[in-house]
Amino acid sequence: MLSAILQAIYTELEENCHYTRPYGERLIPLLQQLEREAGSELSEALQFHDFEIGRFLLKTGRVSDRIWVLLDGVAREYMEDEKKCYVTRLFYPGEFVGNYNSSFNRCRSQVSIQLATPSRVLSLEWKQIRLLEQKYPVVTILEKLIFLGATEQRKHHAFCLRQLSASDFYVHLRETHPGLDKQVSLTIIANCMGIKLSSLSRIRSQLGISDAQFGKA
Repeated sequence: MLSAILQAIYTELEENCHYTRPYGERLIPLLQQLEREAGSELSEALQFHDFEIGRFLLKTGRVSDRIWVLLDGVAREYMEDEKKCYVTRLFYPGEFVGNYNSSFNRCRSQVSIQLATPSRVLSLEWKQIRLLEQKYPVVTILEKLIFLGATEQRKHHAFCLRQLSASDFYVHLRETHPGLDKQVSLTIIANCMGIKLSSLSRIRSQLGISDAQFGKA
């Protein structure tokens, strides 16, 4: 079931020139194997949710107790202090969402993860994952692959922040995630890029994109 859902998401994204998941081709066969081996154990452990914008999947200071799969929508991971909110990355459909340091080490999360759009998500509690892991070795392989994918996404985001100009970074976001600025606020996009909203508005103006088309909040 999960493998078919993710395969459909990956196929749709690729057909519409969206981003691709470099580990997706390896992930799907492993999920199919787990579904064959675990059967109803896995399907009964999976929970589907339809959440409104603003719903927290994880709050700073809490220990992550489950992994989420984003089926539709966008989520943001962020840190904040007294002066500013720092968006450290965005999650998109087909991605596994969570804070793996908190999950694996059972420590308090230093980031919050919040839905930036109304979203459909799937969840699986870590205690259930551990039970499945004891019976099915493929679960361990899946965990490593999911962690690898998350690490690669972080590296890519860090590369864009360091190596691309703000204008090039924004063009890259629009090319790889068409319609993103129609889904989430420009404030979130600006925070993700590490720039001020006024700077993003100036970039959009230079590209011939009017802020009046989308919300700023």
